[in-house]
Amino acid sequence: MVFNSLDYLFFFAIVTLLYYLIPQRKRYILLLVAGCIFYMCWNVGNIIVLLYIIVITYTAGQLLDRSFTTKSKKMICALTGLFSFGVLFLYKYLDFFIKNLSIILNKFGMEINYSPLELILPIGISFFIFQALLHNPTLKPSAHPSCCRFCFVLLCPALSCPALSCPALSR
Repeated sequence: MVFNSLDYLFFFAIVTLLYYLIPQRKRYILLLVAGCIFYMCWNVGNIIVLLYIIVITYTAGQLLDRSFTTKSKKMICALTGLFSFGVLFLYKYLDFFIKNLSIILNKFGMEINYSPLELILPIGISFFIFQALLHNPTLKPSAHPSCCRFCFVLLCPALSCPALSCPALSR
């Protein structure tokens, strides 16, 4: 579904209508479901990547909330970055890395047959990962208790204007 199609126009109209019909406290759930449906219209399998990043971000936020030492907080942030950037490496750079490694090894006489994986990068995943990584270190649950709700944490990095959707991101 692309932005300039009739499908998107109908989808947008339905979501907008539902948004104003349901109670304000439940609107974030509608936005989450609508966002996932829109994302899956391009490729259903990519929702797994999105959910992986969401679960990593939420889990890291919960662990950061419970950890008291600076060392443990740094470790949680480093592991979150490693797991999140691992997805970007897989989609963006793995073929490049394997290809160059096979060229180098071929120069030394080790014959390696390289066939590219040709993974297609999910739309907006880089933006989503960077926003998700920025979400946890700036999160102050005592000041923003709504940011601790799972669905709200899911929506914060997903929306195009994170500073408006989650005030903790604007700092």
